[in-house]
Amino acid sequence: GQVIIDVVKCSGPELAKFDNRRLNLELVKQELAEAVLFGPKNPKESEQVLNISDCVWGKSLVLQRGFYRPLTNTHVDVLQKGTEQLKRDLATKKKPAPETLSILEINNEFGIDIDDFIHRLEIITGLGFHLLVSNFKYHYEIKRFLRQYTQAPLAIVISARHLEDIFAPEKYKNLEGGIHEALGKLL
Repeated sequence: GQVIIDVVKCSGPELAKFDNRRLNLELVKQELAEAVLFGPKNPKESEQVLNISDCVWGKSLVLQRGFYRPLTNTHVDVLQKGTEQLKRDLATKKKPAPETLSILEINNEFGIDIDDFIHRLEIITGLGFHLLVSNFKYHYEIKRFLRQYTQAPLAIVISARHLEDIFAPEKYKNLEGGIHEALGKLL
């Protein structure tokens, strides 16, 4: 068996020396957590580590994957345009649209240097974005994970480089159905 931990939060005077961000990044690094969600910096709240299910339950999601070394205006613009497009698409439906949450995601594909991730986390959340750090190598894995928490519309905005990766058959040799199975899981 395997244990998966959603989130660890330490509070109180005796545990004040622990940085919850570092603890949770370590969970992803050690593969004890599939993903950890950090919320935007808010001067009224000291806690940035969020419980994923509480934050995304029933919401529409716009997700952009990347390394964000550094986070550029293009990253921000693409995420905002994707969010606007999803909201327009939802507005054309007859039923009320759920709240939309925009998330930037960094995966653990090349390992986690905790200090480097903390630096990127501070920049991204300081600009008001949510940040998901995950162990998901493939787009369909992140979709499967998020579908545990919401059935509302999910949009993944991607760069041209990632689009090329999605359609690279050699990336899916581990799947019996290859690229066809991967695309089926993504849709």
